[in-house]
Amino acid sequence: MRRLMAIVGIAAIGAVLVAGAATAGAQTTAVFTCSYELSATQLAQGGGLVTVSGIAPADTDVHVLVNGVDQLPPAHSDSVTGAFSKQVNITTTSTIQVTLGANYVTTVCTGPASVSVEAAAAALPRTGSNDTKPFVLIGGTILVVGIALVFAARRREHTHGRV
Repeated sequence: MRRLMAIVGIAAIGAVLVAGAATAGAQTTAVFTCSYELSATQLAQGGGLVTVSGIAPADTDVHVLVNGVDQLPPAHSDSVTGAFSKQVNITTTSTIQVTLGANYVTTVCTGPASVSVEAAAAALPRTGSNDTKPFVLIGGTILVVGIALVFAARRREHTHGRV
């Protein structure tokens, strides 16, 4: 009986120590993560709306920065899942960054860093001249002179042929 009591006592002390260590470990090793995705990383000329969505610590403000400028108001992560979403208007190639509220300043948010916007097409090279009137007048004059020479040659041939 003493042996049984000793085994039960040792088991109870061991259980208390293991449970205490697990509880203390959970309180000191809380790790917060933050990640995000962009609905598009390439936009056509002129840009458009891009949705920044992801997961952050629950119930916190999520700041989306475009080229270092905070897009106010901040998004707020879900109080249970930590999911967040915010639409931003991108008009030029931009750098995207996501930061968290004051309680999580050391938590780094990872995700795509930029959105590219297609550049405006360059104007086609121009050929020719802005003013074609002189060329039309010269061409018309040459045509009239040519027709006059043809009539003169035929008339001469016709008159020489009769004699």
